[in-house]
Amino acid sequence: PHMNSYLDTLRFLASELPFAMRVIAANVWLFGPLLRYIVLQKNKTAALVRTTTAVTVVNAGEKINAIPGSATALINHRIHPLDSPETILRYNRKVISDPRVKLTRYNSYPGSDRNNYTPVSP
Repeated sequence: PHMNSYLDTLRFLASELPFAMRVIAANVWLFGPLLRYIVLQKNKTAALVRTTTAVTVVNAGEKINAIPGSATALINHRIHPLDSPETILRYNRKVISDPRVKLTRYNSYPGSDRNNYTPVSP
C-alpha cells in the first residue's frame, strides 16, 4: 500500500521508461521487492517509500580548540504515512543508543500533530 502513489506515477510514465523498468512496473506482484530496492537507491525516489531524515541545525562550541560541554541538533523527519512520530522516536533512540542524549519531539508548525493528518488525494 505504501508504494501505491509511486506505482501510479510509474504506470503513467511507463511508456517513457527503459524496457526493463516497464517490465518491473507492469509486474509489481512479482518484482515488488526489486522495485523497492531500486527506489531506495536514489534520495529523490526513496522519500516515496520511507520516512526521510535530515539534520538541519547543529549548535555546540564556540572555540576551535575547546571541546563543548553540550551540543544540540534539530533533526527534520518527513514522516511516511505508514510511520508515526512515536515509531520514529523509538527508532532514533535505538540508533543513538546513548542514555545521555535527550530526544524531544518538536512540532514545527500548527497542525503537525499526527492526529490532524489528512491524506492528499488527486
